Amino acid sequence: MERVQVLLTHEQVLRLRELARRQGTSVSALVREMIEEGLARWAETQKARRARLLRRIRAEREALQARYGPRLPTWQPEMLHRLREERLHDLMRP
Repeated sequence: MERVQVLLTHEQVLRLRELARRQGTSVSALVREMIEEGLARWAETQKARRARLLRRIRAEREALQARYGPRLPTWQPEMLHRLREERLHDLMRP
């Protein structure tokens, strides 16, 4: 394990101490557990976000294929640019 220093408010420290006392564990163990749960939840959120974006990209592709056939015409660069901009915007959202 590695030691890290984190600044918490007085209220946060009191709440952590009380919760650790009730659970019969140390504040350090409790914080490690909470961090692990938070990281797992964050990873699941990111995975779900990527899945949503992929579904949207696939839907856009299917819509384009329905409109133009299996290959997007080369004379549509402005459409590609708009789709890329929208996708980039979506990817940059938290």
